[in-house]
Amino acid sequence: SYTQTQFAKFTDCIKKLEDLGINIPYHHIAASAGTLLLPKTCLELVRPGIAIYGLWPSQETALVMAGQGKDLYKLAGDQVNGD
Repeated sequence: SYTQTQFAKFTDCIKKLEDLGINIPYHHIAASAGTLLLPKTCLELVRPGIAIYGLWPSQETALVMAGQGKDLYKLAGDQVNGD
């Protein structure tokens, strides 16, 4: 998918910078949908955006998550409770 390709290019760029001795301690690529749908894109930082208010970032994200049996309020509650 486009997202997977974009993530691969991003991590490759990080590696190339590190090979040149340039170390960037914090990396960020995931917004709300990435945080929910693609956990591997959650690097040192994420931007959960609208999801922190209990809203889906898009209808597509809501459909995928519902198909996986995941409820945003349950996910948020688990994080608050430390589960």
